[in-house]
Amino acid sequence: MRRRYLMEGSRAQSFDINNEKLRKIQKGALQPSGAVQVDYFGHSCIRIVSPLGLSILIDPWRNDPDWGWWFPEDFPEVEVDIAISTHAHFDHDALHIPKALITMERMVGTYALGDIRITGLADKHMSASVGKTRWTDIQKDTGENFAPPGNNLHMDNIIYVVETGGVTLAHWGDNRPDPDEFVDGYLRMNPIDVLFLPVDESEHILSYSQADAIMQAYKPGLTIPIHYLAHGVNTVLSTLQPCDPWIQTHKNIVDIPSSRLTVTPGKFPQNGEAVATFGNNFTRE
Repeated sequence: MRRRYLMEGSRAQSFDINNEKLRKIQKGALQPSGAVQVDYFGHSCIRIVSPLGLSILIDPWRNDPDWGWWFPEDFPEVEVDIAISTHAHFDHDALHIPKALITMERMVGTYALGDIRITGLADKHMSASVGKTRWTDIQKDTGENFAPPGNNLHMDNIIYVVETGGVTLAHWGDNRPDPDEFVDGYLRMNPIDVLFLPVDESEHILSYSQADAIMQAYKPGLTIPIHYLAHGVNTVLSTLQPCDPWIQTHKNIVDIPSSRLTVTPGKFPQNGEAVATFGNNFTRE
């Protein structure tokens, strides 16, 4: 059992990479090639690769001794251009592990480079879980109030909207099911091709009905669960369960046979009906 990266700071001074590709991209010296690719690393972590080859990693994870052994293996030291996190919890915030040229924790606002545009929508983490393990009841023991507006920073959350290659992808993080009016309005006005939602059989973050309501509200082309139990990614100590039971409650199920999804404009009709899962498929490269 390895636990190398727990609470470490930046290791960037030791990285054997540099920003030569970014220098070319900012000068417009590279040309786009291919479609948008999404790779799943397990738990809530995805990598989006643009047609220009810019890579965005969202929510790499780590173990934290205060919460138990959630992950049997360390997150890989994968090379990426941009690494971002949705919130300050150990299973989402390990930006010190990947070899990233740019890191942004809980970014609010808009960042653009080359053929990508990232919008960070500031909202709040789920603070009143309704699942089988109601982990938010820990407030009774700690005396901390998770509910906004007086919550501590770790109960904030950023929903990321990534636009590239003519498609829009949204990562929910661990956001509450009913975001505020500004965030709700933004999501309704910007059609989503692929939406990543934290839903599993234990209903750790979102309940089935809450996830379905989000799909109905924003009409994504395809909704994909994240933050679920997958063999080789997380352990039963996480209290998570598989996502397949939720998937099976839907009629329009799209097959993803590997840890990679290719997304092209118009590939998935934006009607809020289609779902898919990476299942136990994940990458470490």
